[in-house]
Amino acid sequence: CVDDRNGYPLLLILLNSTALGRSSPGDLVPKDVWWLAQLRQLLILEKVERSLDRIGPRIERLRLVDPDLGGDRYRDEFESLRERLRQGDGG
Repeated sequence: CVDDRNGYPLLLILLNSTALGRSSPGDLVPKDVWWLAQLRQLLILEKVERSLDRIGPRIERLRLVDPDLGGDRYRDEFESLRERLRQGDGG
């Protein structure tokens, strides 16, 4: 799986989520890649119905990094995910 916009292998970024979680946007990878990886990690958890109770708090921690959740490109998707979890009592 490759993010065609900048050539970073997204799967490798997702697999290295521990380092990614401790970093800030732009530290290890470009900001857009960092935000995309954060979003995809949470969407994967939703899809496999795992740790749903941790997704909402994670989004709120990401909001502390950037109240705009990475900007227009990602904010709506994070907020949509958060709303889906609220409707399903998952966050």
